[in-house]
Amino acid sequence: MSEFVSRLTLVDSGVDEGHPGVRGLAIPEAFWVDADGNVCAEARCRDPLGHGTATVATMRACCPSLRVSSIRVFDALGDATPMALAAALRHAARLDAEVVNCSLGFSRTSLHDVAWTSISDAANSILRAKKRLCVPVALASGLRNALSLLDGVDSVVGDPNQDAHAAPRFDAANGAWFACSLPPPGIPGLPPSRIHGGSLACARVAAWLATERR
Repeated sequence: MSEFVSRLTLVDSGVDEGHPGVRGLAIPEAFWVDADGNVCAEARCRDPLGHGTATVATMRACCPSLRVSSIRVFDALGDATPMALAAALRHAARLDAEVVNCSLGFSRTSLHDVAWTSISDAANSILRAKKRLCVPVALASGLRNALSLLDGVDSVVGDPNQDAHAAPRFDAANGAWFACSLPPPGIPGLPPSRIHGGSLACARVAAWLATERR
C-alpha cells in the first residue's frame, strides 16, 4: 500500500510548496487552466494568491498523509472564468483521486445558460466517475454557490463554533455538511485576505472524506 493513501484533487489557486503548512506534501502533478479552458501541465506547483495554499494547509492539518493533485484556475488577479472551472472539473474527473475539493464557484444568476450547462455537466462527470465533489454552499460574496445546488455533491457550510479537531457533521435536514470555518491553529503565514470560512470548512470535509474512503 502506498504511504500516501488519501488522494485529493484541488481545484483552486494552486499550492505554494514552500509554505510551512504544506512543506513536504506529496504533489505528484500540477496543472494550470487558462481563461479559455485550456489545461496545461506545470513543472512546479505554485500559488500566486495563497487561497489554495490555505485550503491545503487546512486539509493537511486534518489528514497529515495526503497526496494532492493541483488544478489552478485562478489568474494573478484572483479571477476564474466559467470556461476554466468547467475544464478543471472535467480534468479532475480523470485524475486518480477519490475526492475533489473545489472551494469556489459562481452564483447561478451570474452565469448564462450555456456556461451553467458546461459547468454542471463537468461537475456531474466527477460524480459519474464515482468520486466525491466538495463545494461550499456560500460564495465569498454571501450568495449561494450554484455548484452546491447539484444533486450528489457534498455541500459544506462553515461553522465557526465547531471544534477544529471535530469530525464534520452531516445535517440531513439541510442536505449539507457542517465543519469548522476557522484556520488551523499554529500555522504561520496563511493570508487572511484570501481565506474565507466556507473554503476552509470545505477543505476539512474533503480531507475527512478522503481519509474515510481509504
